[in-house]
Amino acid sequence: MNLLVVVLLFQSPVLTGTWEGSFNHEGRIEQMAFVFEQHDSTIAGESYRGGEEFAPITDGRMRRDSVSFTIAGLAVVGRLNEDRLAVVLTVYNGTQYPFTLVRRR
Repeated sequence: MNLLVVVLLFQSPVLTGTWEGSFNHEGRIEQMAFVFEQHDSTIAGESYRGGEEFAPITDGRMRRDSVSFTIAGLAVVGRLNEDRLAVVLTVYNGTQYPFTLVRRR
């Protein structure tokens, strides 16, 4: 019984599903959505920008509540808190765009 409790404490939360959010990109609001598929600590899926398919999610990893992945060569890191995923998108010139994604139910 104690081993089960310890294993559950160190398992990553489930990221699988659709997450949506938006951020301000140089005065324009960009709508983003991510459809994640999680397999243990590996993340894959698709990203959408403005309702259109944008790029596959690559190099996806999850450790406990920390998430990292790449879309179209852009780095994304974040922290999961229940049905909210706070992320930072870093673009080619190093500019960072923080925003929050919410799990779609």
